Amino acid sequence: MQEKEILGIRPIKLIDIKAFGDYGSHWLSNDYLLSKLLIQNILYAAYHEPISIAEIAKLLSIPKNVVEEDIDFLEKNGFMINTSSDIYLTNMLLHDYSPETQEKLHSLYTKAATDVCDKYIPSLIDVATQLSSSITTNETIKNINDFNVFLWSLTTFACSRKYILPNIDNQLEKYYAKRKDESHNLAYATVIKDHHYAHDYELYRCYGDTDFTIAPDIFPFRIWLFNTIYSSRADGKIACAFAGFPDLYDFIHNQIENDPDKEERMERIVKNGLVVNDAVNTIVIKKSLKDFADLLPAMPDELAEVNHELDAQVYKLCKSQYPPHLQNLFRVFCKNTLNSGGVKTRILEQLLKKEILKPLTENQKKTVNMMMFLEI
Repeated sequence: MQEKEILGIRPIKLIDIKAFGDYGSHWLSNDYLLSKLLIQNILYAAYHEPISIAEIAKLLSIPKNVVEEDIDFLEKNGFMINTSSDIYLTNMLLHDYSPETQEKLHSLYTKAATDVCDKYIPSLIDVATQLSSSITTNETIKNINDFNVFLWSLTTFACSRKYILPNIDNQLEKYYAKRKDESHNLAYATVIKDHHYAHDYELYRCYGDTDFTIAPDIFPFRIWLFNTIYSSRADGKIACAFAGFPDLYDFIHNQIENDPDKEERMERIVKNGLVVNDAVNTIVIKKSLKDFADLLPAMPDELAEVNHELDAQVYKLCKSQYPPHLQNLFRVFCKNTLNSGGVKTRILEQLLKKEILKPLTENQKKTVNMMMFLEI
C-alpha cells in the first residue's frame, strides 16, 4: 500500500482493468475513462477508507472542481459510493500487493503450476494427440509442426474450462454494481508501482482468457483467446473483436473471392496474422466450444484438493491488503485460483523449460492461445 500523502507527486497506475458480468454498451467509454491516471488515483485515494472530495483534491494537488466532475462520473457508474454528504468510498476491487506478497504469491503459483504439469498435462497430451487430426491450422512454416501450436493453445484452454469450481459466478454476482448504461458487473484492476521483484513479474502478465461472438446470426462462430507475453497482438476482448474474424470465416468458406471488398478484407486478416501465405494461421475447431471442451480430460480429484488449498493460502496471505469493506468480496474472488492467469502462465513457462512446448515463430505468436469454434 502506498502512502496516500504522496499521490500528488508519485501517482499509482492501474493495469489489467477488467470486469466480471455484463460489459454493457458504455464499457468502451468506461474503460477509456478508467485508464486516465487522474481517475485511477481518485479511486486509490478513497480505496482503503472513506474520504471527502476536499481531501482527495488536496492529496492529488488538483482543484476541487476537477475532482468533483470525475467523482460524479465514478459515482453514477457505480465505481464509487457516496457514504454521507461528500464522503466517498471506492467500490472497485484493486489488487495492491507489496513486493513481499508478490514473491510469496509467485512461490504459491509456481508450486501449483508444477502440480498441474505433473498431474494433468500428460493426460491432456494424450487427448491432444487423438484430437489433432480434426484441427485446421495449415501453418506453412516448416519444422514447427502444427501439433506444437495446438498444444500451446489447448493447454491454456483446457485449464480455463476444466479448472472451474461450480457456482463461483453466482457467488460473485451479489457484488456486481449497476452501471449507468444498465450493465451489471464487478470491475477490478491491479495497482502497479515502482517495485523491483526477485522474479520477472512481466513474464506472467496476461489478459483476455475469454470467449465471444460477434454477430452469431450471420457468423456462427465463437472466438476464444488468452493473451500472454508469448503472444503478439492487441490486448483485450474489444480490440480482438475487430481483428477480422468475420473475414476469416468467409475466407475459410470461400466466400471472399468475389467480394468487391476482397482486397481490404484480405489485408485485414493478413495484417492480424489470421492468414499467412494464403493459408489459415489460427486453430479452427469444427465443433462448438462446449462440445470441444467436453472432449478434454476432467480435473483430477487430487488437483481439486490443490485448488482448494491454494485458494485458502492466497486468501490468508492477501486478505490484510484489502480494505474491510471488500474483504468478503476478495474471499469469493480468490476462489478457483488454479484457474488464474498467474498459474496458467507459469504452466506455459514450465512446459517450455521441459521442452514439451517448443518456441513459437513470429507468425504463430500472432494467433497462439486463440481458437475459432464453428458453431455447426
